[in-house]
Amino acid sequence: MNVPDSVIKHPTDALVRTTASCICGSDPHHYGSMKPEDGPARMGHEFIGIVEDTGTEVTTVKRGDLVVPSFGTCF
Repeated sequence: MNVPDSVIKHPTDALVRTTASCICGSDPHHYGSMKPEDGPARMGHEFIGIVEDTGTEVTTVKRGDLVVPSFGTCF
């Protein structure tokens, strides 16, 4: 799927380069309601990655940090 490069939109955003991922048990529920005409969708929250950039209000992680996001903070 071709998508535009991610950018910081909000001061609380962090851009993370995914280095490993998996499917969560809650992900298949979304697939069941998708229609072919909806096209592909980026989704998921089970991953490990490296912080590439952060918004101005992000204080808990910095560029280069290894992160494992939690379900509750990815949406």
